[in-house]
Amino acid sequence: MANASLYQHYPLKRRYPQKLPTAHDLQRRKLINSQGGVADKSYVAIYVGDYDSAAWLYQ
Repeated sequence: MANASLYQHYPLKRRYPQKLPTAHDLQRRKLINSQGGVADKSYVAIYVGDYDSAAWLYQ
């Protein structure tokens, strides 16, 4: 588990809030159209993941 021994000493914040994008933000980035639907263009999704993660260390 890469860097698990190092990061165990780093204090975590109680919360890590993430600001959700507004409809205006998504329209400005041309991800949704003016009616709020998904913009008509090609999308590509690439997933690189592993079930054997170190996430359990933070529990």
